[in-house]
Amino acid sequence: MEITTNSQISRLRGLATKRDILHSKTQGEDIQWAIDRIIALENRSILYEELIYQIANKTPNETRHETALRYIKQAEEKSHGPACKSDAG
Repeated sequence: MEITTNSQISRLRGLATKRDILHSKTQGEDIQWAIDRIIALENRSILYEELIYQIANKTPNETRHETALRYIKQAEEKSHGPACKSDAG
């Protein structure tokens, strides 16, 4: 699902408003923690989408994620050589 930057900003503003409303009702630290976590995940989502949509020419039979991952691995191998088996996990 492609989301425009304006849509993402609107979503974050909505979350901030929900946080303010819930916080004003003094629902407790658990709710505040959950809302902060949601906002952090939304921010990660924005960064991830920014990265993924830098892929101008998606490779057939690959998702944008797979193409981006392959590009990153290829660039890393060029600058540092093939990954050691111990680095693979």
